[in-house]
Amino acid sequence: MVGIIIGSSIYKLAPVIAASVPSPTALMLAWAAGGLFALCGALCYAELACAMPEDGGEYNYLGRAYGGRAAFLYAWAVTCVIRPGTIGFIAFVFGEHFEAIFPVRNMLDYVGFAMAIVVLLTAVNMLGIRPGTRTQNALSVAKLLGLLAIVLIAFIKPVPEDIKQEVAVATTSDWRLAMIFILYAFGGWSDMPMVAAEVRDPERNLSRGLVYGALVVTAIYLLVNLACLYSLGFDRFRQTDLIAVELVQPLLGETGERLVAALVCITAAGALNAMIFTGARVSFALGKDHGWFGWLANWSDRYGGPLVALAAQCAISVALIRGFGQRGDGFERMLNYTSPVFYVFFLLTGVALWILRRREPNLPRPYRTTGYPVTWLIFCLSSAFMLYSSVSYAVEQFGKSEGLPEALWAGGVMLVGAVLCLFAKNCPAQPQRDQTNSNESC
Repeated sequence: MVGIIIGSSIYKLAPVIAASVPSPTALMLAWAAGGLFALCGALCYAELACAMPEDGGEYNYLGRAYGGRAAFLYAWAVTCVIRPGTIGFIAFVFGEHFEAIFPVRNMLDYVGFAMAIVVLLTAVNMLGIRPGTRTQNALSVAKLLGLLAIVLIAFIKPVPEDIKQEVAVATTSDWRLAMIFILYAFGGWSDMPMVAAEVRDPERNLSRGLVYGALVVTAIYLLVNLACLYSLGFDRFRQTDLIAVELVQPLLGETGERLVAALVCITAAGALNAMIFTGARVSFALGKDHGWFGWLANWSDRYGGPLVALAAQCAISVALIRGFGQRGDGFERMLNYTSPVFYVFFLLTGVALWILRRREPNLPRPYRTTGYPVTWLIFCLSSAFMLYSSVSYAVEQFGKSEGLPEALWAGGVMLVGAVLCLFAKNCPAQPQRDQTNSNESC
């Protein structure tokens, strides 16, 4: 939970967010509001996940609330747009910083490094659940320790006198932009229910992981922003592009720049590993329920994972990285490709909680959303806001993009999925198991 949320966005977006609010107090309140939205969403997802502890997450909730076609369209979106796009823009961040540490331009550029890390982490997850989760835990601990070390350095280094005397008030602000980026920085917490069937004691641990994870991430984000305000001052914080470098350079010098680049790579790799692990479970669920995609339901008992779904996810992700990376600024292009589709289904999942409470009141619910309906309403409104913002931004890019805008590529892929949805029948396919260790093997 913590590992997938805390990614490279805290390093890239924190100054932009600070530049969009009028004062340090407003900045801290904005981040606290983002944490509140994430917590409300986690509370809603906890009820759904505990009631339906099966791999696939939203695939199961949407199918139960809206029918098989909605579930099919969601799984298609995750397989072809949402998850490969999300993997892609985090991989671009990894590639850019890895190239800064090892500038071997004659062999690979940052696009090549981005593709390589996706292939490597996919291979790790194909070895089984234990290697994948151990890698995830190790990366999560490493990046949290690194982030806390940066915060510690920020508080112990001397603070310049001009910062102490600074009057921290800005003349301009853009709350809408600030909240868009803050909610993006909190993104990823909804991935935990995708592996619900592989969680021990899901009725208890799913709700704990979702709620406690949201609280821990909120505390860490607030601490990072407080450290930046204390060490850099509000004006300098708003203007810098590399907050981590600014924080460590006075004590570590040029060595600090390489250490920060390595920390960003670890942070991005941790988020990538979690996305790769969880995303393939949705494709696997699609394969179980639809005969046309039955090949995705190949589950290896030897390694304990959906090997074919992992391979397909890797292939699509690498293709998108290669395609969008050729024109530069791959991070933003991949974000534009993914966001509108993602928030459509995010909002539909929130509404599904309300539908299922009325349609199936007797469904066993080991956990019920705390503060319902207030927390549920906050989650739905924040999701609607993000949907509107991502669509309006995509519309603005139509006249600025070279070639076909990314949102149109995503729209075309979803149109293909809608056509398939009309003809695809809900024909469950028996998951194909690797029988290597079975007594029935030849």
